[in-house]
Amino acid sequence: QLATNDWRVAAELLRHAISVLHILSLGSAEDQSVYVSHWSQIISVCARELKHGALILERALEKNVQAKILSDNRGQQHIQALGEIYKVVELLRLSTKLYKPWVLLSVSDQQQLYGLLEECVSLWSTSGLEEALREMSENVEPGLNNAAKALIASIKNIQSVDVLTVHDHIFIQRRSICKLSLLPQEMLSELKVVEWNNEPYFLILANLWANLISPNPPQLPCLQVS
Repeated sequence: QLATNDWRVAAELLRHAISVLHILSLGSAEDQSVYVSHWSQIISVCARELKHGALILERALEKNVQAKILSDNRGQQHIQALGEIYKVVELLRLSTKLYKPWVLLSVSDQQQLYGLLEECVSLWSTSGLEEALREMSENVEPGLNNAAKALIASIKNIQSVDVLTVHDHIFIQRRSICKLSLLPQEMLSELKVVEWNNEPYFLILANLWANLISPNPPQLPCLQVS
């Protein structure tokens, strides 16, 4: 039994080592740093938007009008939009887990990136935003109710993805990937994909970039990932 356990541990360590080598072999150190910088930029924007949304919700609680916001069409759409922004955070958090060697080698962005991720997770889970979306999924009319439920399920699906399984999809099964997140499209099949500048992007990422950062696609290096 002990020998079997040792073999499994050794096999898992070998699999992890191969994954790290694959990740580090993609592009130059400069190329990798460009990706980490873009992810940090996007997560910074997400943190800003979530912070603003949390502040609005806090003021609503102070004035005891949260229920009014959740019953109002504009308020519901605002909470739904913030949920979509948080989904981007979880998507890029998965990217930073898969491409962690890049983040660790990117001295200038590493601390900022992880700090922003922690801030976003805290804002979402402790400010009442997550609870507001959950209430929407349970209490409002069927259309928004279904949209909120689908969004919650999508966030949970991203959170549950195993990093080594993602690696296998990219490097062994050679699946098509999103240009910005570098994640395989087939593993996250509920996410719509759009062609932008002849490159595939998850629609949610392309929309956020175009609406909150720049109308032009991100300037990313060409990596032969899959």
